[in-house]
Amino acid sequence: MLAGRRDVCFWTRWRVACDIYFTKSVTPRSPTIRTCMKTCGGGPSHRKWIVTWNSQPHLFAPNAPLAWRISNVRRKMSALILRQSKDTDFELFAEMNSDPEVMHYLLPMTRSDSVGAFSRLRNEMTQRGWGVWAVEVDGIFAGMVGLHVPDYPLPFSPCTEVLWRLRKEFWGRGIAHEAAGKAIDYGFSKAGQEEIVSFTTPQNLRSIRLMERLGFERDHQGDFDHPKVPMGHHLRRHVLYRKQKPNKWVEASG
Repeated sequence: MLAGRRDVCFWTRWRVACDIYFTKSVTPRSPTIRTCMKTCGGGPSHRKWIVTWNSQPHLFAPNAPLAWRISNVRRKMSALILRQSKDTDFELFAEMNSDPEVMHYLLPMTRSDSVGAFSRLRNEMTQRGWGVWAVEVDGIFAGMVGLHVPDYPLPFSPCTEVLWRLRKEFWGRGIAHEAAGKAIDYGFSKAGQEEIVSFTTPQNLRSIRLMERLGFERDHQGDFDHPKVPMGHHLRRHVLYRKQKPNKWVEASG
């Protein structure tokens, strides 16, 4: 394992300073392959990987190069927690809601709208004991993720939906997937949900892919016009995804 030196990644051919290299010998005579697992400057950013190495020289002939075997590989995740929102979160919450990229597939929100939404989400959390949590990553407010019971009529009401909204700088790091997964697990294991739904516009492929990664399945008969979106608006049509309570939670509750 090499750390803190500048080298060329075998796969990308970038000359980068890597926090950690993945060094691998496939056979005694194969060349050593160095793959950068985290790049800095210019290249795509990858999460750090923590690699536990075991020396296994006995696997090869006595004169063979020292070989290393990966016994355990795990991602070093950022410290992520779901918590009740705090007053100090509001400015970043409002800033997130005013970001055109964040709101690209949502109706725009004024600061007054953010005030009302922030208050409602906190009240719902207090009343139910669960709801839409603030996502904190390494001590910083990253956005909101959680479970929401719509207070307007939908063709499939009553229902509980999982939703997420993150500040742009926290995109592309797997945070929405991890946080939404925690919220969904809570819904099935502790909030007594038998089904959780999620819905968005057909154009929002990023969210649709996340729904599918979370195990949601498209209800092709469930497409609907969102009652909160004005008639004729290009975001009015929505697609519906559903997820049933997994067997592990059914067995645990039984």
